[in-house]
Amino acid sequence: MISFSCFPRSAAMATLLFLALTAAIRGENPTDREPGYGFFIMNRRSSSGDVESWCLAAIPAPDGTDITDKEVVLELCNLEDKAYLPHLWKMDGGRIQSALDSDCCLTVLAPNNFLVGARIRLLPCHFDQNNAKIDDDNSNSKRQVHQQFVYRSTRGQLRIQEEYCVTTNQGTAPNSGDRIFLLPCEDQDRRFLWVFQANPVPFGFFPIVIIHEEGGHIIVKNHRVNEPGESLQLGSLTGWEGNQWWMDEHGLFHSAINSTMCMQAGHSIPKDGTKMRIEECDKNNSLQKFEWDKWGGPIQPRDNLELCVTFRGQTPHVDKDPIILKECHKLVGGNRMRWFED
Repeated sequence: MISFSCFPRSAAMATLLFLALTAAIRGENPTDREPGYGFFIMNRRSSSGDVESWCLAAIPAPDGTDITDKEVVLELCNLEDKAYLPHLWKMDGGRIQSALDSDCCLTVLAPNNFLVGARIRLLPCHFDQNNAKIDDDNSNSKRQVHQQFVYRSTRGQLRIQEEYCVTTNQGTAPNSGDRIFLLPCEDQDRRFLWVFQANPVPFGFFPIVIIHEEGGHIIVKNHRVNEPGESLQLGSLTGWEGNQWWMDEHGLFHSAINSTMCMQAGHSIPKDGTKMRIEECDKNNSLQKFEWDKWGGPIQPRDNLELCVTFRGQTPHVDKDPIILKECHKLVGGNRMRWFED
């Protein structure tokens, strides 16, 4: 078992997203480019005759908190959601980073460097520095680590060491959850070839941690991002991408782990004591629209700027205090309404 973890860094993520607008030309062939931020798609025709788009997907742990040492699989693409992180990737110097965690990269672990059939997983991006090897707990062998990929746009191939191509175990038709592994490129059928679709970066899509001046940051309680109605909490600074948010042009705070879920000020007219929750995003819902100066300013409902987002009580209790609204004048003179980005 691999005991290593990926460690997200906000600065690295911001750099990843900034570089999403560019693509660097690789050396030997001017038609081969390292794509920016986007989807790796396999287009197939379904039994009904419709063309379906299947994406290379990162699958986090069941609670959504970690993608380290998880297999990469095939899933139906969510192309309508331009910020759907499990399906988004960025090539950086040959490494392919997950948008869920920019410190996790596609990795091939090849027993005794035997690449045929080797499965692709997500591991920390530094793994293959100095041609690194790691112990295989299940045998006496070593597993060679490979993280350098080349995307051949003219051939639609994602390769390692030129002769091995990324593919899937699909039969006549793909299925959600099909595993991703390597086969010799000469054995490839065109149905296994990949199209890279560049993804424009959404407005404001720079995932950040919203930190309180006195400690802790805004998270969804128990990391239940996908549970509508779950309350928000003052959490510990774990650095996990799922604790991050991005603010769009409408003033909505989207979860970085699932951009279809947003912060919401309760379920009715907000007032002093209203709990902040996670709900499905709706740009027409005034309860989800906020104003915020990211440099230590208050987070306030756009429709009532006399209310401020804070924690319950006079002093912060990390991993315990709910995130609520309070009348701003009650917070003047202290730091309870000061929030920063990181």
